[in-house]
Amino acid sequence: MCKTLRSLKQYWYENDLSVEPPELGCFPNLKVFHAIVGASEVPSIVKLLSRCPVLEFLTIEGITPYGDDQVNDIEVTGPELKTLKISAPKLEDIVLVSSTKFEVEDSVFQWNPPEEVPICLSSHLKTIYITGFKGRQAEIEMAKYLLKNSPFLKK
Repeated sequence: MCKTLRSLKQYWYENDLSVEPPELGCFPNLKVFHAIVGASEVPSIVKLLSRCPVLEFLTIEGITPYGDDQVNDIEVTGPELKTLKISAPKLEDIVLVSSTKFEVEDSVFQWNPPEEVPICLSSHLKTIYITGFKGRQAEIEMAKYLLKNSPFLKK
């Protein structure tokens, strides 16, 4: 367990993360995490993220050999997550879980759409699953943006 680490940038590629991450809370103060992962590492990275209870800023870049991006399914849960960036051009499924332990005002939540529509939305995204949707203005704006810019969604 690393109690003092607050920011981490890590590159995992093809079985680099073959060891099971430690139990819950292994990074109790990690707020910024940038992960560059191969397709086979996605399940392990998702488990590792679940052990970062105060994570606020997350960037995930998906890579595979020979430029053939096959990171197609990423599920991230972060009760304190404020910023999520995913670079996976062939991403097909997004699962967004919004969970707060208490009621907060709408002004706390903000949706800042990217300047350019990510290629995964405009050319590959098939499924968006949102849980914990409370109907906040930022959630509505985000849902509208995803629906408007994802022409390949399954109906």
